[in-house]
Amino acid sequence: MFKGKSLHQIGMYSAIIATIFVSFFVTVILVFGQSFYIKSSTEDLIIQLFTLYLSIIIAVGLLSTFTSAKVEKELAEVLDYIKNAPTDNIKAKKDFSILEFQEIANETESMIEQIKLQYSALKEPNDNIEKKVEEKTLVLEKQNKELENAKKSVEMVVKAQDRFIKSAIHEINTPLAIIRANIELLELKNEKNKHLSKIGSAVKIIANIYDDLGYFVKKERYADKKVVINLSQFLSERLEYFTEIADFGNVTLESSIEDGLFVFFDTMQLQRLVDNNIYNAIKYSTEQKIIKVSLLKIGEKIVFGIINHSAQKIDTDNIFNRFARGENAKGGFGIGLHLVQYICSKNSVNVKVQNLDNDEVSFEYLFDDFLSSVDRMQGF
Repeated sequence: MFKGKSLHQIGMYSAIIATIFVSFFVTVILVFGQSFYIKSSTEDLIIQLFTLYLSIIIAVGLLSTFTSAKVEKELAEVLDYIKNAPTDNIKAKKDFSILEFQEIANETESMIEQIKLQYSALKEPNDNIEKKVEEKTLVLEKQNKELENAKKSVEMVVKAQDRFIKSAIHEINTPLAIIRANIELLELKNEKNKHLSKIGSAVKIIANIYDDLGYFVKKERYADKKVVINLSQFLSERLEYFTEIADFGNVTLESSIEDGLFVFFDTMQLQRLVDNNIYNAIKYSTEQKIIKVSLLKIGEKIVFGIINHSAQKIDTDNIFNRFARGENAKGGFGIGLHLVQYICSKNSVNVKVQNLDNDEVSFEYLFDDFLSSVDRMQGF
């Protein structure tokens, strides 16, 4: 009855059918009403009219109920289709009686097909991306593993180096002390000569390396013992100590030291800082050149500077790294300037390194002037 009809058409048909029923019963009333009126009493006529009215109401109600039930059934089927279509992969039903519901089902089917096509178009690139991500992840995991292994290897090498250094310190100590004692005995007997001077110079070089190694192995647990030090006098004494080594290296130490400059510093750390800079300048300096050592006060800072000639420009970014050594190195373990940087960092000493003209290299260290600090404190 409602096959292929729209809701509007169903409503119109229902109204027409209801009108036909009403017209039929009205006609019956008009045709037979007069005879009912003549033959029946008023009470019977009322009963007959009520029965007729009730019959019309029942007929219209049944028609309305049938129509509503049909629409509800169709609507439930459409909703069920829309709910299950994406997962059931079903085609739209072609036997919906109501036209609007059939159109909804068709549009739903078309929309789902479009979504599936778009999903398929996106799925392949997404799968490729996931595959590439997995491949990159495997590569990174492999690289991380290699880096971890390399790190462990480096740590093993460093530990072996440290063990060697500790062993070397232990082994060097006794023969070094014997050599020093015998040199002093020979000098007391006035037997000093060129060969003895060379031996003495070599011993001082070994002693400097020995002192570096000794501080290196205990620097992490070393307790600072800061005292007031006359840096002017201290530097002059260290230059005198290294004069023999400079002569052995065929270079000249030239100094310009301002008197009366004091710092508050640990003696061992200050000696490692000063000695390593002087020895490093001698070791890397071009032969028959002058090494300029200076100490002066600028404002509230004391500037300790060394300038030497070098056959190559230095790498200012890596010069203080552990085991970093110049191409023309003449010995050592490559830890001297590493210790210098450690000491400077620990004591807030500013460092400035630069390559100058005429193949010169400059190292400058800025200390806090102790006397200026005292004056500043007294001012408060």
